[in-house]
Amino acid sequence: MKDINAQEYNELLSSEAPVVIDFHATWCGPCKVLSPILEELSSEVDGVEFVKLDVDQHPEIAGANGVMGVPTVVMLKDGELRPVIYCHCSQCLKTHGHFAAYTSAVKEQIEWQNQETLCWFDSSEKARRGFCGKCGASLFYELKGGAGLSITAGSIESPTGLHAAGHIYFENHSDYYEVLDQLPKFRENSSEDFPD
Repeated sequence: MKDINAQEYNELLSSEAPVVIDFHATWCGPCKVLSPILEELSSEVDGVEFVKLDVDQHPEIAGANGVMGVPTVVMLKDGELRPVIYCHCSQCLKTHGHFAAYTSAVKEQIEWQNQETLCWFDSSEKARRGFCGKCGASLFYELKGGAGLSITAGSIESPTGLHAAGHIYFENHSDYYEVLDQLPKFRENSSEDFPD
């Protein structure tokens, strides 16, 4: 299996065949155990491309795919949304008035119907937030130069078919709410577990 770079990842986004990505890190022991299994599987499964991507080299791609720990295996197929991630960062708390719930899609796979009222706000040097200029609804979060576009889960018509995968920036959560679910909680947008 080939270890791909950002350019190769972007090229795979237009692939008609499903793509399986093994998100790994060179320091990760379980990644080294999983790799030969996926290598063998890639030779047995027709019509699916198998590749590897180093999360330390490409954290923006890992984040766009909802990777919160390694190893993580993701299959890209046209039109699929990433599971919902709850973000407790201070910007989300202030922007949404509460923690945020985002899914994500690959930007190149998004087909815009209308952007007439879409406005963007540069929330930092690295990111911007999209909102409706008419009603003020928060709609998007985008890492500048990243491959994915985070979409507020509440802005998608039901039934969404989505499920929650975990919490990020949990260290910043406010004192007025409790999180009682058993989903993984991460200190930042990383694989570092937040201590309970």
